Amino acid sequence: MKILSAETNLGSATNVSNASVVRLFNSGSSNILVTRKDYNGTVVGSFMVPSGQVIYAEKYFTDTLEGSADVKVTKTAYSSMMSFVGQTADPLPTYTASVSASAVDEGGNFTVTLSTTNVDDGTSFTYVMSGTNISTADFASGSLGGTVTISNNAASFTQTVVADTLTEGTETVTIRFIDSSLDYVGNAITVSLNDTSTTPAPLHSSHRYWRIVEGNHANYLNHFPRVARLGLNTEESLSGITWLYTFASDNCSDQGTYTGWTPTTYDHGSPICFTHLVISSVYNGGARSGTYKVEYSDNGSSWTTAWAGVGHNTSQNGTGATAIWPSTGTNPQGTNTCFCGHGIMQGSRFGPDNPNDGTDWSSKVSLSSGTFDMSIDNAFDGYLRCTTRARSQNNAPLLTMSGLNITVNEYVKVYVENNYPSTVTAVIDGVTYTSAHTGNQVHTHTFTETGTLTQLTAVNNGSQGRTYFEGVVVDGYLLKNNTTDNGWNY
Repeated sequence: MKILSAETNLGSATNVSNASVVRLFNSGSSNILVTRKDYNGTVVGSFMVPSGQVIYAEKYFTDTLEGSADVKVTKTAYSSMMSFVGQTADPLPTYTASVSASAVDEGGNFTVTLSTTNVDDGTSFTYVMSGTNISTADFASGSLGGTVTISNNAASFTQTVVADTLTEGTETVTIRFIDSSLDYVGNAITVSLNDTSTTPAPLHSSHRYWRIVEGNHANYLNHFPRVARLGLNTEESLSGITWLYTFASDNCSDQGTYTGWTPTTYDHGSPICFTHLVISSVYNGGARSGTYKVEYSDNGSSWTTAWAGVGHNTSQNGTGATAIWPSTGTNPQGTNTCFCGHGIMQGSRFGPDNPNDGTDWSSKVSLSSGTFDMSIDNAFDGYLRCTTRARSQNNAPLLTMSGLNITVNEYVKVYVENNYPSTVTAVIDGVTYTSAHTGNQVHTHTFTETGTLTQLTAVNNGSQGRTYFEGVVVDGYLLKNNTTDNGWNY
């Protein structure tokens, strides 16, 4: 077939050089409807150009054709060998897809609507969703497809985006509709899924060698290390624990005190990133704790501290599922129900954001009236104790700790005084959070909000009570002044 004109496209109406015979090629990925109009602009027919195919059509030389820029067209000489596409003046169906929102946060939803003309009610279409890293886990429906049915020239479906805990970045999902002939109909729709979740940042790069080193247990009043086993884990769970030390079997009647031991090196054989300290208690008669440091190495001889803190055998809820030091329950002595068995140490997640950067925390504290008759330095001396602590000289002044810039990844715990009513506030990312205790509660005030901590306040709510301040723990790190090497020696 002889080509008689340069190629053009049907993005706008054209008579194709006054052609009476034309060659059309659809370079797009969807079938495209081409509309034929006379010189007055009246529709005289239409026909479909299948995706990726060439067809030939006849028309009156002044008639125009219009469809899409993906349809390439040329004027062609007539040949008896040609097979011409059929044309009809009957209205053909049209399909337009739209979406309620082009971008959706995790936890949000979007609705996709297929609007049609000249489509019978009851006609069904399949929709499919796809995209890089898009999976069924991204949607509450657990599916990447479904069926919709036309009613009054429209059909729609709604999808809810799952708010997972993985940091994946923004993902894009593409939605298409398919008819019973398995042809795409209508336009493609894209929706951006904004990632609002936060996966904890990598805590440390992987290392081959790990060990647990005994810390300085001195001055942890009435708390002595009684544990059967010490281990490490890659997650906050009781599965997959790698035990590094076994002092004794899990015998709750055992009352041995395990101190003065020499650390041994655990060689994983290849790099691994442990993130949690695990302790298995063998003593069920009271609260017991010890100080520990977790270290890693690439060569087995040069060691770096991953974390240092206190492991304890008491539980916040009495089950031992999450062992916490110090306790945050309602036992006035702060010991709660002790358990025999292992638990993940809250605060032993080996974070990179140790707040002890050389700051003199005592200098950040002020009282609304009076002075301290027990030095504020006691609150930041590296020990967390209910005997030697900071205490105001006057009754119930407001203590304010300001000018802070501390990253909080998991929690903040503020320790005041047992059996006194107290209120503590924490300003995190500009929002003030309040914790109030009555007189029969323990001294721990806990905030689980994350962000940047800029201020703390504490006050004794009793008119005859002084304001006490024992210490602050952020993500398991006890705040201590830069002048002390006591306590958690990280």
